[in-house]
Amino acid sequence: MALTLTCERQGGNYGPACAFSEILALAERRWHEWFSQAPAMGGPYRDQYYYAWWVLANNLVAPFGQLRHEALVPSKKQYIGVWNW
Repeated sequence: MALTLTCERQGGNYGPACAFSEILALAERRWHEWFSQAPAMGGPYRDQYYYAWWVLANNLVAPFGQLRHEALVPSKKQYIGVWNW
C-alpha cells in the first residue's frame, strides 16, 4: 500500500511540498466541516448513519482536468461510472 499526499495550489503552481502537520490539519478541518453538516443521529443506527456519510464524502471525485464538476462514484468497490447531478 502506498500513500501519496499532495498539496495543490490554484493555477498548477505546485511549489515545495507541504509539511505533514499542515496536510493533517487541513484534512481534520475538512472532515469536521463535512460531518458538522450532517443532521445529528442517535440510536441504534448511529454508526451506520455516519459510515454512510463517510462513504459519501470518500466517493466524491473531481479528477484533475477530467470532470468539470464534482461527481460521485457510488460504490467503494468494482463500480465503473460516475453520478453527476
